[in-house]
Amino acid sequence: MNMRLIIKSVLVGAIVVCATASTRAEVKLNSLFTDNMVLQRDIPAKVFGTADDGESVIVSINGQTAKTTAKGGEWLVALKPMKAGGPHRLTIEGKNTLTLQNVVFGDVWLCTGQSNMDFDCARFASPENTQDEYLDEYGEQRKRYIEIAKNAASYKNLRMFVAEKRPGAKRAGLEAVKDFDQSWQVSSEKYTLLTSAMGYVFGLRLHQHLNIPIGLIDTNKSGSPIETWMSAEALKAAGLKAEADSHYNGNIFPVQKFAIKGVIWYQGESNAMSVESSIAYGRTFPTMIESWRKEWGQGDFPFLYVQLAGWDWNESVRRNWPLLRESQDMALALPNVGAALAIDKGARRNIHPIHKISVSERLVLAARKHAYDEELVYSGPTYKSHEVRGGKIEVVFDHVGGGLIKKAFQIEDIKTTSAKLEGFELSADGHSYVPAEATIQGDKVVVSSDAVKSPKHVRYAWTGFPNANLFNKGDLPAHPFRTDDHVPQAPVEQK
Repeated sequence: MNMRLIIKSVLVGAIVVCATASTRAEVKLNSLFTDNMVLQRDIPAKVFGTADDGESVIVSINGQTAKTTAKGGEWLVALKPMKAGGPHRLTIEGKNTLTLQNVVFGDVWLCTGQSNMDFDCARFASPENTQDEYLDEYGEQRKRYIEIAKNAASYKNLRMFVAEKRPGAKRAGLEAVKDFDQSWQVSSEKYTLLTSAMGYVFGLRLHQHLNIPIGLIDTNKSGSPIETWMSAEALKAAGLKAEADSHYNGNIFPVQKFAIKGVIWYQGESNAMSVESSIAYGRTFPTMIESWRKEWGQGDFPFLYVQLAGWDWNESVRRNWPLLRESQDMALALPNVGAALAIDKGARRNIHPIHKISVSERLVLAARKHAYDEELVYSGPTYKSHEVRGGKIEVVFDHVGGGLIKKAFQIEDIKTTSAKLEGFELSADGHSYVPAEATIQGDKVVVSSDAVKSPKHVRYAWTGFPNANLFNKGDLPAHPFRTDDHVPQAPVEQK
């Protein structure tokens, strides 16, 4: 072989080798992993990404090293549990080396649901917001949000990851919204304004209470019924067909390898459009919770939800809203499920009420009980039992929180006083109800009416925007309830 052929052969071989090397996939991290991130403390936090099959991957953080080999183009390591703290440097070594800075261990909460979770702090706190519904009437509430945003930079261990709002995304890694320079962000005025108002205040209050890093994964979508948040398997278990838009595929499945502390959930408005869907929620909601827990593989992690806020848009809302609330509360039969009520924090004509700070703080009370095993008053009074006695009905409550009280408060045109207990109704047949007198006797409420001599059923706060003021001494409102099982009929439209 002459010299020219030898040189040509060597050059061709070199080109082939270089081409092969350049086409080899580099080790990559899932986009949930960036600088400033929070990893879940005290349990095996998973780190995962993609690489060539057979590629050796080494993950190191705070003196701990974990190794694995990529299979099927993916890799995952589970770190040994670590205590809250940081900052640390996270290093991933394979064909290439990746390094993440300012990584901390703490508690990670998933903030999800539809528009009332989706609404970011800027809707309420930004001085440039000129929406009439949040200006003059709610000036004092807006001042509270503005103050929170201004002080946000003080909390360097409160971190946020805001996911792109993708209705039907494929099962792929989450990406940050374009407004963020990186996926995980340290709390600041700029980024706080882009974060869920419900989620941010929840995370802030937990961070202040626990004094550990808190991470918020903000992944939600307005106008989304619960069925879109369920896997195909969960829908089948609930006797439902798969939805065309799958927020589960785009917003939940990509996160399920990521270790979390728990979930906060604000959703249900889109399922209260009819009597049938409001009642069906009592089956789909617990099914979704159980399926998420199974898919995460972390046991019965805390799941905290907001019961629908007061609203009085039309007769359909007055009929369906209490049914949906009743269905939401059926999930309380599951372990580690808690609720924050908002019936006294709504708005008569606005489905997106501004009173989210106090509702978030009620979620924190539920978290302190279900996630952190604290002994405290975390729930408002809930119906336990009732008994008919001499033309009156005695209702016994759980979660009396040191005692039942009549609370004086005002929300828009509803004004209650501590002189009278409002919101109770009686019925002789479970269909037609009349307003009733109610008095507190210890852990009971005794309900009576001259118009119903032989009552069989009682209900409380059973409308969209209730005039109801039963609380416990922990300043938490009583859950709406009824003792009948009547299914109301929507009126037939006249053609």
